[in-house]
Amino acid sequence: YVELGQLGRGAVDVAMAALTRTPLKQYTIFSTMLVSNWWHLGMAGRLAEFLCPRECVGQQDFVGLDYYWGIHSLRLDRLQRLIDAGLGRFDRAPVWPKGLYGHLRYQASLFPHLPLLIAENGSVDVADGIDRATYIRQ
Repeated sequence: YVELGQLGRGAVDVAMAALTRTPLKQYTIFSTMLVSNWWHLGMAGRLAEFLCPRECVGQQDFVGLDYYWGIHSLRLDRLQRLIDAGLGRFDRAPVWPKGLYGHLRYQASLFPHLPLLIAENGSVDVADGIDRATYIRQ
């Protein structure tokens, strides 16, 4: 296991190009980015039992989440930035600080008695024209 951040910039580009050669692979990566945090629905008892058995519901001690970037509209320029970030061009990642706040509020509504932990909120120094310190403050 090697994190992409540990590779040189050229190696990341080569790895991402290999992963996204075909439209099917591009679709798979993009759709995974959009729906990869569905686990919380099972822990909240909002998934069918074959996806999350009843005995699993409520078995967590805290809620941990990752949040890197997001889009507030389906404007073409925002979608393009999201795709660019998914392809490893992180300096073009669409920054949306209110998205993190909204996600925290959503998780708090699902799990009102559990602590929330932001496990990852990695970013490059400047993305979408906003520096990391400003992003965190917003």
